[in-house]
Amino acid sequence: MRTDSLIAFALLVAMLIAPLGCTPSTPESCWESLEFATAKHDAVGILKCLATEDRLISLGGLAYEVESLIVFRTPSEQKALALLKRHGIDGLDIMGALQIEDSPGGSGADAVFTGVGQKIKNPFAFAKEATELIGAEAEPHESQFPTRSALMLSKVIVSGQTATGMVSSADSEDTSPVDFAVHFVLEDGTWKITNYPKSTDSH
Repeated sequence: MRTDSLIAFALLVAMLIAPLGCTPSTPESCWESLEFATAKHDAVGILKCLATEDRLISLGGLAYEVESLIVFRTPSEQKALALLKRHGIDGLDIMGALQIEDSPGGSGADAVFTGVGQKIKNPFAFAKEATELIGAEAEPHESQFPTRSALMLSKVIVSGQTATGMVSSADSEDTSPVDFAVHFVLEDGTWKITNYPKSTDSH
């Protein structure tokens, strides 16, 4: 997967939110939890509703964004340094690793972000602090949590430990309608959302 696609998925962490302690018993309730919590702006909740692989990649993507605040010498540079150090991922040079691995013959951006995610000492605390720091650096007209209409899940098909469904705009008059497939996987008795259905299916 391209690096920019992974970053976009990582930023989705800040958009799709789920309540703390989210334990959906069906794919539908998992999606409902995400939709309900979107307005809460709680980046920790989404991690609790993501499948393991997706959670690690998303954490790695957030770490990349924090590292960018340092590389580009932003006003939050020192705070970003402290954040990475506090969670044991300072000095990793994520950008450098991506340049090497996200190229022909490399292991890919997924592997880089997963490796970073595995090193984070406290994933949920890091997610909260990272999204707050990144949001503080955004331009006034930019939002870490863009406004959007509600999305509706339908046509859910469960097949053993996995499920798929279709997501579309709940508002028929939405000027920017969406229509895409979403995948779920059952982990420890709880349905999670995954962007990697094939590899996660075996978990």
